[in-house]
Amino acid sequence: THLAPISDYYRVFPTSDGYISIAAATDEQWQGVYEVTGRHDLNDDPRFANMLTRSTHVKDLLASVKDSFRELTTEKALELLRGHDVPSARCLHRDEIHDHPQVIAMETLALEEHPLLGSMRVVAPPVRFDEMRNPPGAPVPSLGEHTDVVMAELGIPEAERQTLFEEGVAARPG
Repeated sequence: THLAPISDYYRVFPTSDGYISIAAATDEQWQGVYEVTGRHDLNDDPRFANMLTRSTHVKDLLASVKDSFRELTTEKALELLRGHDVPSARCLHRDEIHDHPQVIAMETLALEEHPLLGSMRVVAPPVRFDEMRNPPGAPVPSLGEHTDVVMAELGIPEAERQTLFEEGVAARPG
């Protein structure tokens, strides 16, 4: 039997005024989704009776509920889902992310100096150990920045590398 990965259940659903994300996993949580969406018939469908059968038929399950939240506002859908202990949240527009209290509390975004673009906002590595967090990684290399080093590691002699640069076959740094 093919079991779907748990990430297949984490989906975004449209509401009448936005989108919500749901992470239902347990039988009780799915029964809550069926209740909120008015899809009581799914409780009796053997394809969705338990975690094993839901996993086997996850595409059918998601297709059955995908438009079920369109009649509800985002806030009403979340209120009803939370009343059934279904993990859910409002999907934010990208302009709302940097001011979101959770993003601020978790220090999810950091400022980084890019050598060509200047100061830019980046996503900080999420893992912390004893309040320490790895700094963001290096910026994406510019075109040709590592070409000479890579060709040298491949054993291409200096004279041949220079010819490749001069003929425009290989990208020069910067």
